Amino acid sequence: MAINQNGVSVGVSVDVDDTATPVIWLSNTAATALPVGLLGLASTNCSPTDVSDTSGSASPIVVGNCPNGQGTATPVKWIKGLLGYAAATFSLPSSATSCSVSEVNMAGQAMGSCRFTSTSDPKTVYWSAAGVPQVLATVAGSAVRNIGNDMNASGQIAGVYLTSGDFGQPYFWDPTTGNDAIAIAPIPGGNRAGVAGIGDNSTVVGNSEVGNGDFHPYAWTAGGGTVDQGTLNGASAAVNSIAKNGCYIAGTSEVTGEAAHAFKESICRSSMAIMAKRKL
Repeated sequence: MAINQNGVSVGVSVDVDDTATPVIWLSNTAATALPVGLLGLASTNCSPTDVSDTSGSASPIVVGNCPNGQGTATPVKWIKGLLGYAAATFSLPSSATSCSVSEVNMAGQAMGSCRFTSTSDPKTVYWSAAGVPQVLATVAGSAVRNIGNDMNASGQIAGVYLTSGDFGQPYFWDPTTGNDAIAIAPIPGGNRAGVAGIGDNSTVVGNSEVGNGDFHPYAWTAGGGTVDQGTLNGASAAVNSIAKNGCYIAGTSEVTGEAAHAFKESICRSSMAIMAKRKL
């Protein structure tokens, strides 16, 4: 399901009865089960979603979602102690009816989403390292449907919200500033855009519609706004990932003749060089 920078993986192990057990593969070891029995949850069919990076010899934090017998899942984190990994549930925000967790960073901050009635639109949720939940209530001052896509080492989140015209557009949220996110504008001429990731330098990247309906990758910073990253002389391109430091992106672009080539680009440089790309 996930792997960290140290090569530690998490996932599930399925037995002959098709029952899944959440497990962690520490470096050069066999799978170790991640227990949840002390929480009163079923010890099977949990689904890990992420594993944190670590520094030194520390053991990573694992997050995931476990069936709770009520038709929804309970967000859970596993932390290693003297007797091995033990599970704890995440606290839900006030009035939340169901939540899920999708990501955790090295600081122990987590990201997920919650619903507040069975039919409500989801809201992005940030959990502090102490487990305190915080809900993204508004984007640019308006209460809108929103979902988090990626979180960096500082707990800043990039995601997508639904505009009044039913277009998906990106946002940048720093939970330390409150419960309102910054709206990220599409490339001029476009109506919709998505998010591919956020770097530890607070740079957000994704793909945006342009004026003719094609899509181009963009990079956004608070100081520079949305910058079109162009294409390899083709009509459309897409960024798929951003390096953790926020300075490199990789993706795929059409070239002349409509063939597709992979590209990588350094985006931590002067605006004069922003269109340069290196073909792979």
